[in-house]
Amino acid sequence: MKALFCCANSLKRELGGPKIQIELAEALRMHDWSCDLRGREEIMRDSSVDYSHNLKSYLQEFSEEYDVVEYEHFLLPFERSLFPSKTLFVARASLLAHHYLRIRLPKPTYWLDRVRKAIRPGVLHPSLVKAGVAQAQKTIEEADLVNVANRQDFQVLVESGIPENKILVQPYGLSEQSIRKLGALDANRKTSPRVAFIGTFDVRKGASEMPAIIDQLVQEIPGVCFRLLGTAAEFQTAEDVLKRLPQKHRSKIEVIPHYQSEQLPSLLEDCAVGLFPSYLESFGFAALEMMMASLPVAAYRAPGPSDFMPSDWLVQSGDSKGLVSLLSRWLKDPVFLENERRRASTLAKTLTWEKVAISTSLLYKKAIEEKFSQI
Repeated sequence: MKALFCCANSLKRELGGPKIQIELAEALRMHDWSCDLRGREEIMRDSSVDYSHNLKSYLQEFSEEYDVVEYEHFLLPFERSLFPSKTLFVARASLLAHHYLRIRLPKPTYWLDRVRKAIRPGVLHPSLVKAGVAQAQKTIEEADLVNVANRQDFQVLVESGIPENKILVQPYGLSEQSIRKLGALDANRKTSPRVAFIGTFDVRKGASEMPAIIDQLVQEIPGVCFRLLGTAAEFQTAEDVLKRLPQKHRSKIEVIPHYQSEQLPSLLEDCAVGLFPSYLESFGFAALEMMMASLPVAAYRAPGPSDFMPSDWLVQSGDSKGLVSLLSRWLKDPVFLENERRRASTLAKTLTWEKVAISTSLLYKKAIEEKFSQI
């Protein structure tokens, strides 16, 4: 079988969307699939039009060579009849757009960002969100299948009129390399009272609550410190992020805007627990990676993490005090923490790209057989 994965961003493993397709392609190749990946630079052959129209042109030219084509769930809002009928077209929801009509994200709490939003009022304007959801709905309706990674995505799509038999729920997993390297960290190793956070520093990932979380936890545990990894997005430098966190605690906060995936084990080695206050994910790789490194993770009960994390590690979205309570309990009780760390690594080992590849391969082959029988 031959598959083409079209990424809307550059093919970098450190980016969430491309990471999914890169690691799935690697796993499928172990099961006799031939997989090609195309990043944004290869798709954008005509700079006079947007990515969606470039993707349409690219797939009209090349998709007939493949059994399966995957692309982002809001970037191909065109009639299915424009493309080869025998190729299976799969829209992958790496962050389902429909949730933005349901999940209220907090407003930035710092004055500079309020000014920025006032200057650029169209960035998160409701009409743009609705237009984006409409484009996603059209893309999904025209696709042969839509692939989502969590049960809440499935439910939202069913409520929006997508037939259940058109939706595949396929969680993600860790690569063999990640399992080997992160799993090599001993759950019983000695660590400092350090809290790890992996993610971009923005409101979706909990940036608005981060100052309160840090301040409250320092009051509970004066010796606690924090390591924030992969923060670069809206704020590119460590200094930009630190300006938005409590000045009196900055000596306790280490910010690393960029890191390579192979550096992650050493960056998590001396951390005791993880923090993942995201309001919305397709899955939540960062939480799973921290768990694989034997860190229990305090998180919001949000789409994505809720599917694979223990319910007693989850609190209601926006409940910063609940997160602090979890982190504080772990850090104050070494015996309890040791048990939770073993629990974290045990749970993480059950989610692998190997399992996902086997399941995906079977489902795609079945869908192709059914498609051919109808042509």
